[in-house]
Amino acid sequence: MGKGGILIDTKTGRKWEFVTPRGIFTIISKTINPIWCKPDWAFIEEKKPIPLPGAPERNVLGELGQYALDLGFGYKIHGTLNEDMLGRPVSHGCIRLGAADLEYIFKRAKINKTPVYVY
Repeated sequence: MGKGGILIDTKTGRKWEFVTPRGIFTIISKTINPIWCKPDWAFIEEKKPIPLPGAPERNVLGELGQYALDLGFGYKIHGTLNEDMLGRPVSHGCIRLGAADLEYIFKRAKINKTPVYVY
């Protein structure tokens, strides 16, 4: 779940709050071998220049695991490279699962029909 906290870009004043919203969601799409398109905040955290939208350095294969289920609003259920951290609030808002659990859910979830309860 989201680690909480706020990141402010000192150059532009933009800010991001890293929480997982609560509520009832629906899986709106599913992706195999998703590519993470790094948002601006990821570069700010790394203290790197922000590339233009669509720049190849924004795309990271493998970061989200083998599957991703999109809940909308920029939030997903996806895998992680560091399963030792599962159950801890360390994400930027997405819900991370271990590979076996993620595969199980991915294969059974139905687009626009499977509810997801976040509380």
